[in-house]
Amino acid sequence: MKPRYDEVVVFSPSAVTGGPEALHQLSHAINELGGSSRIAYYAGDDCRCTASIDSITCTKASTRCLESYAIYDPKPLTTHRITNSTFLVMPEILTLFVERRSKRNSALWWLSVDHAKKNNEHLRYANYRHEFFSKNELNHFYQSDYARSYIVENGATTIAPLYDYVDRSFFTPHAIEKHHIALFPAKGEALASLFCSQQKGLSFLQIKDMDREQVAHALNVSLIYILTSDTTLARIACP
Repeated sequence: MKPRYDEVVVFSPSAVTGGPEALHQLSHAINELGGSSRIAYYAGDDCRCTASIDSITCTKASTRCLESYAIYDPKPLTTHRITNSTFLVMPEILTLFVERRSKRNSALWWLSVDHAKKNNEHLRYANYRHEFFSKNELNHFYQSDYARSYIVENGATTIAPLYDYVDRSFFTPHAIEKHHIALFPAKGEALASLFCSQQKGLSFLQIKDMDREQVAHALNVSLIYILTSDTTLARIACP
């Protein structure tokens, strides 16, 4: 099967967190399926990208991403001429960036609605959201029902689900000595803190300031993982 696009450019910051890992997984999947995808490292660790209507140039590749995500065999982008056969995928944090360039053959992947709101204060205003999401030439990918509800309620029509997956290293069994409850406070920290303070006799593990191995260990020694957002305790996952 011939790919629809000759090249898919996936934008990623130089960081080792859930969002960048999902972006590396996407690029890897495209290459594994016979397409061609490279990663444009646009921020962090002196990584920068300049983009115009017809070209993208990146200063350097992310050493820590190349090492941490070696399993996904990332292909760093240095320079690329954008044509009608190029498709750009950007994390939701780049809403302001996508406004400054052509939205044709482009998509925002809503990996974290809360991060988008924190990095683009204009999203607080209904008029701005209506104008932004009414641009049908821009594709919107959603990774969760929370993200799907947000973009649909704000008028997005060109949407599609796009999911990441959990690497097998997170499933290494550990002996569970206590009935820990793990949570990620960076999203919905105020609500998560309130919830924890009201629960007596429970042991909480906050996934904060941890590297990849520490996160995997925290999840493996916990019986319950609570996903939070700014407004709700979104989902409880039990292993």
